[in-house]
Formats: sequence, structure tokens, C-alpha cells
Amino acid sequence: MARSGFAGPPGALPMLPTAVSLEIERQMHEQMLNRDAREQRRREMQGLGAPIISVEHAGHRLVAVRNRLHWSKSWKTFEDFLFYYIQKALGPDWGTAELKKPEGERHPLLRWYTRLCEFQRANMTGPPGSIHHAHMSGAVKAYLHLAYDLYLIDHNSELQASLIARLKSHDHFEGAVHEAHVVGMFAKAGFDIALEDETDITRSHVEFVATHRESGKTLAVEAKAFKTTSGKASDLARTPTIRAKLEDALRKKTEHERFVVIELARPEYLNEDAHPGWLPALDAEVEQAERDMFVRGKPAPPAYVLVTNRPCVWADNERAVPDFALAYGFKIPDFMPRAPFTSILSAVKARRKHDVAEKVFYAVRDFASIPSTFGDDLPEERLAAEGAGDRPRIGARYLVPSEANEHRTGVVVDALLMESWKQVVLTIRHDDGSGDALYSAPITEEELAVYRASPDTFFGVLRPVPKGIKTPLDAFDFFYRAYRETSRERLLELMANWPEIESVRQMSDDDVLDHYCDRWATHMWLQGQKKSA
Repeated sequence: MARSGFAGPPGALPMLPTAVSLEIERQMHEQMLNRDAREQRRREMQGLGAPIISVEHAGHRLVAVRNRLHWSKSWKTFEDFLFYYIQKALGPDWGTAELKKPEGERHPLLRWYTRLCEFQRANMTGPPGSIHHAHMSGAVKAYLHLAYDLYLIDHNSELQASLIARLKSHDHFEGAVHEAHVVGMFAKAGFDIALEDETDITRSHVEFVATHRESGKTLAVEAKAFKTTSGKASDLARTPTIRAKLEDALRKKTEHERFVVIELARPEYLNEDAHPGWLPALDAEVEQAERDMFVRGKPAPPAYVLVTNRPCVWADNERAVPDFALAYGFKIPDFMPRAPFTSILSAVKARRKHDVAEKVFYAVRDFASIPSTFGDDLPEERLAAEGAGDRPRIGARYLVPSEANEHRTGVVVDALLMESWKQVVLTIRHDDGSGDALYSAPITEEELAVYRASPDTFFGVLRPVPKGIKTPLDAFDFFYRAYRETSRERLLELMANWPEIESVRQMSDDDVLDHYCDRWATHMWLQGQKKSA
């Protein structure tokens, strides 16, 4: 009778030579480090939701959306798939019928689609099947982002028939676009989405409930949007007011912490550094509502509030511009980033207290773009791959020149990119035991583009590149990363001569670490402020 397992007594397997076993161990370690870097790059492009599941087989690109499989021979980029997906989700017959109408009578989505086709004809001038690069217009951005949001809903939760019906309705289209965008926002932030039944009119309920996967914390989310304005000067001169939208959102019954997203839909350009002229009035309106807004006869409940402006929802052929977002803690006085703090540590503790809500704001900032590829490969890598060869990777073995004009092998143990010099400097540990040596090599503009797209993973391992100290919290985070693995005993030893050392000894391990990092962060920040003054 056959049986599974190894034949023979323990130890009967042949031993590998030491050199071979060490090489296998090195390769496995390199693969593990490379896996972490690949996952980081994927998250940078796709966010923290369910990953894109896709393979190539027999000349076809296959993409799984939850439990359904889609395929085509023509999809070169993820955007290609999205063009197909939105038509599949909405139904090709509906779109065909809309296109037969005069353009002025078409559904707004089909007007976006018409501008998209014009954009493709104007910019895709190469051979069929080739990949093109062009700056998106507002209509192209709006169309693609709606397609992406629908995919995110379908892949992470459930694409309800009621949402599709509202998207097809002229009267409900803009509100449905905003709701889809908000659900996609939370999916990218790493939340599980539980959509409410929109057909149930017997009770008051929010749009959906979002549960953060890592922490288990739950938020009740409500999405409100204004109708798009005409773009006339008279419309833009009016100061936006959100009180009515906020009050309506807070009327919804829920047992969870509230998160409200209000879309202004104003056709105005606001870059990340510019503050609109109406911002002080909006701040004052929120402060006034905190004092005197009542809901169902009681003081309005607290809520995290995100006010957004997405110009692409009204734009046509104008070049797409960045979205704009403002965060408020409505009746949440210690919510960052608009709350004042007396110390760096108090700001750190407030950030931790509201960390789940802040993850949504970070997702809005960090995951604003649509992935171009189906995996962890950067779009910039396509350009760099042509004739660039394999860029150096930490943990990889290379053949390097010696002083005697010979060559020997070594492993890259450290690497640095000198961006201004367009050089990489590698620390290579020679296999012959002669020690480490530095080697430099030039890099191309295409490889620099890859580095700028993901500097933390450029050398094949996950190694965060310092972003600089721009805020007091950056200073705290700098010291926290440096000392978070340091033992309590060592930290107390470092603080032995501090006047408050006896009170510090009574603190918990976490508080000891926080106290140490807070002291040094405060010192660093104050010194920096003195120098800049």
C-alpha cells in the first residue's frame, strides 16, 4: 500500500553543500523582500481594497470582478478594461439608444462618452494596439472615474440595481455619481462596505456602513451632492453653503459614528496650495452650525465631514484639474487637521483617536489616480524597460570589476539614488570576503521617472525614503520610527538626566516611548523654526 511522506529514517535526505544552502537562503530572502516591495507598489496604485485579479492566458487578458470573469484580447491597460466594464455594467443597449438621440438630449454620461471618443481620435495617432499617453480632459476623467468607482463597488461589495437605475436617470445622475465615488473612496481606504437597501422607504438610513478591516471600527456614511453649476461668473460669485445638506445628512438614524461627504460641484480650479476665497465663510458656517443646529428637536450629533469639489463632473474638453477636499470635525473639537493643539503629543494622541476617519482622508489624497496596469508594475516601467536593462536591486548578486581589471561577484547590501547627479551608488559585499565597496552607475531619465513614481520600492525592497520634516507631526514620526523598537530600559537610560525622569518611570511602555519622541520632536521643530526666522 502506498503512503505519503518521506521514505527512510530521519536524516536520510542528502545535505546541501554550505555554499549552495547559503545561496538558496539568500535568494529566498531576496524574494521575500521583493514581495513586500511589490505589495507596497500595488497599494500605492490600487489602494487598500481588494486587489485587481488578472492574468494573461492564451493571448487573452482575464480580469476577475468578485465572482465573475471577464476577458478580451485587446486590453493592454486597466483603462481599456474600464471602458468595457462601464458599458457592461450599464448595459450596451441603453447606451446605444442614448447615442441615437440628438447630442443636446443625451444623458450626461453619453455626453462624457462622446467627448471621450473625440479625445481618443485626437490623441491616439500611433499604430493599432499601441499604448498612448495624454493628459486627460475633464470629461475623460469623469467617465473613467465613474467606471473605476463602479468596478470598486462591484469588486469590494455589491453593485446594486438601484444605483444603476439612478445613474441612468437624468434627475438622479449627479447624486448617484457622487455616491459611487464615496463608496469607491472607502473601498480604497481599506473598509468593508455594507450598502443599505435603497428601496426600503419604511425607515431612515444612511447610504452605507463602512467597517475598517484592520481595526474593526465602523462608520455610518452619508453622501450629499449639489447640482453642477453652469460655470458662469454669477454662479461662482455665490459663496457655497452646506448647512442644509449637512442637516439633511445628520437626520439619518444610525448607531455608528457618522461620516458625511458633501460635493460642491463647482467648476473652478483649485490646486493643492490654493485656498478659495469662500473658505472663511464656509468655516464660519460650520462653526455656527455647531452652536445652533438642531436635528429632530435635539442638538445635532457629531460627525466627520469631508467637503469635496470635483470639477471634472461638469467639465467638457478642458484639461482635467485636481480635486479639492476640506476636512472638518463637526462638534469634534480635537479632530485633525483643523483643530489647534497645545503640544505635539496632544496632536499625536488626537490623530490616533480619529485614525480610522483620517485613513479616509489619506485615501482621498494618496489614491486619487486610476491604475494603468493590472498588477504591481508601474506604467513608468514600460518606458524604462526599453533598452534600459535590469536596474540594480538590493539583495541581488552582480559581477563587478576589481582593481586588477578582473571581475568578481558580490551582493548589493545598500543603494542610494543621487537624483540631482542622475547616479546610483551601490554598496556591494564581495563574495570573496574582502569586504564592502562602493560602485556608481548612471541612470536614464526613464529610470528616474520610475524612482519618482515609487521611491520606496525602486531598489526592489520596501525601504521608505525620508520625505522631510514639514510639520511637527513629521518630526514626531521621524523619532518614533527610529525608537519604536528600543526597549523601555534603554529609553529610561537615555532619559536618566531629565528632570521629570521619576514621573516617566511610572508611565507605561507606550507612554515612555511617546514622551521621549515628543521631547526630541519638539526640540527639533523649535530649532527649525528659529533657523527659518
